[in-house]
This record gives sequence, C-alpha cells and structure tokens, in this order.
Amino acid sequence: MIHWSVTVSEETNEALHRFLAEHTDSDISNFIEKAVQEKIFRSTIQEVHDLNTAFHSEEIESVIDEAIGAVRAAHRS
Repeated sequence: MIHWSVTVSEETNEALHRFLAEHTDSDISNFIEKAVQEKIFRSTIQEVHDLNTAFHSEEIESVIDEAIGAVRAAHRS
C-alpha cells in the first residue's frame, strides 16, 4: 500500500464525511481509491469513444463480431 497525503477544503472534507456517514461507509481511503478508479475508467471510455468517432457503428460492430468469432473458434479448438 502507498500512503497519500492530500489537502482538501474544509467544505469538501465536511461534505465527504456527511456522504460517508449517510452511506454507511466511513473508509475515506476506500472511497478515494474507488473515485480515482472511476475517474480513470470514465476518462478511458471517453478516449476510446473519441478515437472511434471516425468509424460508422456498423464497422465497429463488424470488427467486434469478427473478434468474438475468432475467440470462440480458438476456444473450441
């Protein structure tokens, strides 16, 4: 485990403690880790979306179908 030292405003601190108390999860470390993972995941999704805007959905679906078919064929053998 890595130890972080973060600084937030008093308002953010109070809001986070209220949120955690309302949601019966008082583990700030766990909350921060999940929040960072979610932010990275959403950012990755947006990057992939932006990269794929040049393609028609039919093209993307075709490539996905081909990849699924290849994986299934490899799994059967």
